[in-house]
Amino acid sequence: MSKILTTGQMIDRLTYGQVAERIFEPIGVCSDAYTKAKIDEDGNLMFYVDHWGDWSYERLTENVIASKWIIQK
Repeated sequence: MSKILTTGQMIDRLTYGQVAERIFEPIGVCSDAYTKAKIDEDGNLMFYVDHWGDWSYERLTENVIASKWIIQK
């Protein structure tokens, strides 16, 4: 089983070619639609924005910072 990570841990450990899946908690507010994260070929953090259906360079929101993640191998 993959280890559950904080957002900071996910950012520190995520490498090019990996995708991190955001864990949505049933309690709390998750008003944004960032569901995945990855590092691009230049080392920049990108998020998959669910309602756009595409990857984008977005700012870290308070909800994303408070989230938990699993890095998919």
